[in-house]
Amino acid sequence: MKGSISGVLWLDLNDDGFRDADEKALFDHPVYLYQASDVTRAIQVVKTGMGGEYTFTDLGLGIYVVGIKPNELGIDRYLLPLPRVGTGNDNKFKVTPDWLCAITEPLEVTEGAAVTSIDAGLRNPMGIMPLGGGGPCCST
Repeated sequence: MKGSISGVLWLDLNDDGFRDADEKALFDHPVYLYQASDVTRAIQVVKTGMGGEYTFTDLGLGIYVVGIKPNELGIDRYLLPLPRVGTGNDNKFKVTPDWLCAITEPLEVTEGAAVTSIDAGLRNPMGIMPLGGGGPCCST
């Protein structure tokens, strides 16, 4: 039986790392899956649904990393998972040292396991200009 990894992306308006009732989900946002041993080539790409949800299915045994990158929506926006330096609260992503994308810690998928709640609260800091698209962790 294959495993899965799932989560939700939302716009964290108050930058607290928690998803509040008034904070909107991010719809149609690409999310990337990598083998933990090679975060330069995505093995799957899915887009978030209406509720910001995403799921990677049919995963074999292994260790994976999930990645997201800024400017995916095609608008002048710099999306940055909170907290700025690491994971916390509902946010399970950390910004890479080059600040070009965000990734999870390695996630182990075992036989039939459903790894859930791999969520990210993204923010649009006022006055920060976009840096351009993705680093090596977010290649396809």
